[in-house]
Amino acid sequence: VPSAEVFVSGFAIEDNSLEASDRVALSPGAGALEVKFDAIRLSNPSQLQFRYKLDGYDRDWTTTWARRALYQHLPPGTYRFLVSAHDAGQAWNDHIAEVSVVQKPFFYQAGWFYVLVLVSLVLLVIVVFRWRVARVKGRLKLIMEERNRIAREWHDTLMAGFAAISWQLEATRAGIAGEPNHTASSLDLARNMVRHCQTEARRIIWDMHDGAEPVGPLSSALSKALDGISARLQVKTQLRVIGEERVLSPLAVHHLTCICQEAVTNATRHAVPTTIQIVLEYQPTAITLSVKDDGRGFRLAEASLPGHFGLTVMEERAKKAGGTFQIHSSPDAGTEVLVHVPATAAEQA
Repeated sequence: VPSAEVFVSGFAIEDNSLEASDRVALSPGAGALEVKFDAIRLSNPSQLQFRYKLDGYDRDWTTTWARRALYQHLPPGTYRFLVSAHDAGQAWNDHIAEVSVVQKPFFYQAGWFYVLVLVSLVLLVIVVFRWRVARVKGRLKLIMEERNRIAREWHDTLMAGFAAISWQLEATRAGIAGEPNHTASSLDLARNMVRHCQTEARRIIWDMHDGAEPVGPLSSALSKALDGISARLQVKTQLRVIGEERVLSPLAVHHLTCICQEAVTNATRHAVPTTIQIVLEYQPTAITLSVKDDGRGFRLAEASLPGHFGLTVMEERAKKAGGTFQIHSSPDAGTEVLVHVPATAAEQA
């Protein structure tokens, strides 16, 4: 009996029949693949036995009397379907029919997608690392700026104040022998200088103990400062913000907050007000801070009396922030401190 030569007679993919070919391609997510095969044997065909193997998927040959092979949900890849036949009790035929089977992947199963994901992860790690480095550098820069600011505060206020007190005491000592009547006024001036230095020292130490970074909305810094003043001095303060708030530089936030603190402290110390209104107005080209009280007020000519440094300090802070300083007051009409800072200066100070 001549050996039976096997051949692939056709395919069926999810019940859709296909003609025989040497290659079959499955779309992504294809379900069942049925491979049909047969061998020509005119006499006693029921004695034909087949064996098949999907090379790259099956580990070994599968023997069957049926004339079909079924595979479910093949992984993406390229395979070789092999099939041969023999008569029962005889050796397997050397002729092997072969068909190429290609299971196409979804896009997320393709090799290029894994490479893209890997590259994206690497880039993400690099971006996050650089962001962390930039954030740390930014925090270190803020710390150094705050450190330098505190050093300037000590030099510009306390050290200068102590030097002025020393000079005033020396002048008083010299005046005791020459002009006794001048001694009392000199001592009053020195006492006012000491009080001013004490106030500045408390404020600087408070800033050093304050753990919050000098960034964020100015209104938040003002609210925090006013809460502390209201609790300590028992005066009613009202903060109102006009316009859309913008992010200002830490230096501008610091100087404007200190001006507000100084203005409120001076009002409670000298004007005996019942209410202090703080208005923060954001204009397209400028930021305006107004601190107005309903106290007893004073004549502007008295603002430059010796020993009174509050207004001078506020004016210096306004200049450091890149703005201007004004004060409006009259007896029994209250006092208004007004600071006007251009937007460009406030955002770059």
